[in-house]
Amino acid sequence: MCTIKILDRMQGFECEFKRGCSCFLVTLKQHLSDVLFVCFFYFCSTFMNYKIILCAVGVLFFTACNSSESNYALSAYKNNFDGLMDTILPYLAKGHDTIPKSSRFEAQFKHYYDQQKVERNYQWMHYFEAKDSYSYFAIQRDEPSMKRDKFLAICGRFKRNNLGSVDTSTYEELFWTWKMKAEDLKPKVLELFSKVVKGESLDAYTPEKSKGEWIEFPGNGVSYHQKSKSWQIMP
Repeated sequence: MCTIKILDRMQGFECEFKRGCSCFLVTLKQHLSDVLFVCFFYFCSTFMNYKIILCAVGVLFFTACNSSESNYALSAYKNNFDGLMDTILPYLAKGHDTIPKSSRFEAQFKHYYDQQKVERNYQWMHYFEAKDSYSYFAIQRDEPSMKRDKFLAICGRFKRNNLGSVDTSTYEELFWTWKMKAEDLKPKVLELFSKVVKGESLDAYTPEKSKGEWIEFPGNGVSYHQKSKSWQIMP
């Protein structure tokens, strides 16, 4: 939990936000500069009563979070996301001993990845086509747990070729989260994904430096190996 105190004149006016609502802090900066933000609350504290202020903060909160999520919504694009999932799933899904990595995209093994998609319940979370020609994505899947209520998210990116198809040579994964409950995963992935598409560092979220569970990979000596398209312990 974090407590936000706004201006000395508003002593005693405190709003406690759960970490799950951290998207508010991330997104509000996109809409208001620090000066405008302070001026807004100064105006409110001078000319309005606290109930109206609370209402205004609530409106800003839900608008900011919804705006941030809509920036990365699949509905903003006309892509065939089922087909796109099928294209990149051989990278995401657990491999099989009988399927060589060099052959995992062959049609004869599609049934295995179709089965994986259902059993692990792969679902899109976010998607964004950036100006750097990369398409960024975040996908969640079920993870083994006693109550079957834990999930992790995988974030990556790729470029498209001249025909609009995925250029698999450019595919790379940027981070995997720890497994956690959906209510914890959703706001964390939104915050991480927002930073990724803006080209910001995720160093503070790695296992060595984060407070709480955010990113599992990269970290603890594990990095993404672009050539093999896999996470490996680096010497």
